[in-house]
Amino acid sequence: MSQDLNDFMKSEGTTSIETLSLIIPSILGVYISTTSATILQSEKKWQFALEFITLLLPMVLTITILSSYIYAVITISFILCLSLFYLAQQQPPQAVHKFEGIEDKRIPFITNARATINILSVIAILAVDFPVFPRRFAKTSTYGFSLMDLGVGLYIFANSIVSPECLNRKDSIAKIVKSCIPLMILGLLRLVFTKSLDYHVPVSEYGVHWNFFFTLLLTKCISSLTVRTAHVKHMRTFSIIILISHELLLQFFLQDIVMGNEPRTNFFLANKEGISSILGYVSLYIYAVYYGHILNEEVYGFTKVYANIKMFISHLIITGTLAFICNMKLGTSRRLINSSYCFWVVFVGILAAFLFYLGELLQRFAFAKNKNYIKSPYIYKAINSNALIFFLLGNIFTGTINFVCNARDVSDPLALFILVMYIFILALIMCGLHEKKFKLKLS
Repeated sequence: MSQDLNDFMKSEGTTSIETLSLIIPSILGVYISTTSATILQSEKKWQFALEFITLLLPMVLTITILSSYIYAVITISFILCLSLFYLAQQQPPQAVHKFEGIEDKRIPFITNARATINILSVIAILAVDFPVFPRRFAKTSTYGFSLMDLGVGLYIFANSIVSPECLNRKDSIAKIVKSCIPLMILGLLRLVFTKSLDYHVPVSEYGVHWNFFFTLLLTKCISSLTVRTAHVKHMRTFSIIILISHELLLQFFLQDIVMGNEPRTNFFLANKEGISSILGYVSLYIYAVYYGHILNEEVYGFTKVYANIKMFISHLIITGTLAFICNMKLGTSRRLINSSYCFWVVFVGILAAFLFYLGELLQRFAFAKNKNYIKSPYIYKAINSNALIFFLLGNIFTGTINFVCNARDVSDPLALFILVMYIFILALIMCGLHEKKFKLKLS
């Protein structure tokens, strides 16, 4: 592949503050969408359109042409959100919403946080191939902060906090292995297609033969086996032990190997990024399982609001402090999945959940006279029901679009049109699967 393409894919990253700010409009958008839909009492077909306009479309614009105006976008979104909450207080009690259907037993703010992370990740994997996507948001080659660097870790975190292990479920070894087979198949298929079609994949991301599906495979398998050894409430200790072990390996020799330029003469060296990062991902996964257990156990109802907020803030202070100190001493590297990267991802994941929780509290207050309000967008519920299919289809569509056209030569208006149609079709498919009650389970 040409050197020009390699140069195009390189990124020096951006600041941690800008990276974090890109997520805020999506959080506010959830409450703009759900509050608007409740006030308007939209029919099903119109609610899909409303959610697309107020949620998915702004996500595309925020990480592309509006990225330079992100703080203005946040301000406008915040004012609009508060205005809708005020209007909601003026509404008389209403009947059960037609599109809400059967009451969802999932905790709404977890549903919203997880779906937001999944959607941003899937939009970014295609957007990064177009010039309209700022290079500073692409994956960094060594150290630094970027949207896509954060997205990789948050994808693991977001899908781990709703895993069966959070409920202290102990699957048999045979069932764990069986649940990992789809990921192995997907990883092998991606490898075969990328090699046979000469599809460009930067070697510095995962290696020559490795890909994210193989990372998910080993992370899930090892983590599930680890969770079998003790109660889920002890998993924070396991996570810290694994992370310390991983950091020691990095400092002693692994970091020099991963960041070095020696020839990739064997399987390990050929795939050093993917293989060496597994322990970091396992630590991240196990901590997310522990945190998911806390959320499901404690964060519920009005009577525990003070305790919940206290829990969120204490975790944010601890993980934020550790992320800051480790970044000062070690640097933050998605390529290494080192301790500072893991603490940064956990901090952002918890912060996103906290902000969604605060939004949920405000929404409860706004609809104090009307208990039948929409708590989570229907598109979000549909995507959460089949998160792996959503991610897989995103990869397939991305590969197809890049095979059909040279993304680097696509004009910004056309790129935006492609991105909008891409996420529109994906959302439509996911809602269709949800309507049919189809669900792909890995465990």
